[in-house]
Amino acid sequence: MDFHPTRYYRCPSCEMITSYMAASSVNNYNSTLYSDGYESGMMIHDNQELIKCSKCKTFYWMNNENYIGQDYDKIIKKLACQEAPKASDLTIADIKKAIKDKVYTETSEEIYLRQLLWRSFNHRSRESKDLFCSKTDEKLYTDNCRFLIGLYNKNNNKQMHLIAELYRNIGNFDACKTILKTIPVLFPKEDSDDQKTIRELMFRECNKKNTLIIMVKNRGKMLTQSRKPKKTEKKVTLRPPLKYPKAEDFSELQYQHEEGRYDGEV
Repeated sequence: MDFHPTRYYRCPSCEMITSYMAASSVNNYNSTLYSDGYESGMMIHDNQELIKCSKCKTFYWMNNENYIGQDYDKIIKKLACQEAPKASDLTIADIKKAIKDKVYTETSEEIYLRQLLWRSFNHRSRESKDLFCSKTDEKLYTDNCRFLIGLYNKNNNKQMHLIAELYRNIGNFDACKTILKTIPVLFPKEDSDDQKTIRELMFRECNKKNTLIIMVKNRGKMLTQSRKPKKTEKKVTLRPPLKYPKAEDFSELQYQHEEGRYDGEV
C-alpha cells in the first residue's frame, strides 16, 4: 500500500489547518470482504472525504476549495500557523450530525455519508460487539438503511447487491430474496461465479432470519467454496422471475426522502 504526500486543508469557518495522508494504491491480498461491501485488510485503506475541524467542530469536504497544498514549510510560513493536526476518524455521532446538518450538496456526498454510517454500525458486528447499544441506535440504523435504499442506483449491479443486503439488515428477507433473484436477469453479462456464490450465501442467511453482516470472502477464497455442503443440507436453486418487479412493488422503496415520503430520524 502506498500513500500520497501529506495534504493540508483549511477550515472554511476558523481557518484551522488539518493534515491528511491518503492512500494512492491498495492491495487486497489476505483481505476480508463482507456482505455490506466493506473490505478489511493490512493493505486496505479507505480514504476519508470529510473533515471535522478539531478547533471549531465544523464539517467540511476534502475538495479543491479547501485544499491549500502539500508543502508544510511553505504553509506554516505563509499562514503563520504552528500546527496542523491529523484529520480524525469520524464517529457514528459525527456522521449522524453531519447528515442532520446536511453538509452535503450532491447525492454522491449523501450516499458517502449514509454508507459510512451504515458500515460504521456494522463494524461493531465485525468486532463481535452488539450492533445496537439502545433503541435509538436501532432506529437510526434502520432509518439510514431505508434512506440508502432510495439513494442507490437500481440500474447498477453492485448497488443492487447492496440494496438486497440493506433489506436483509433491516429484516425484510422477502424483498432481499426477490432482488437477489432478479439480479442475474437484469445484469446477465456482469454476473460472475463470485456473485452467484455471494447470492447463495445471502439466501442461506435470509432463510436463517439473520440480519447481521456476513463474511463472504477471506484470503481470496470464497467461504462456501472451501467447505462441502452437508448431505442433509438442501441445495438452494436460484429461479429468477421472468419479469423484473417494478420499484413500486417493493414497499420499502417508498422510503425515498427526497420526495418527502419518509420522515425518519436522519
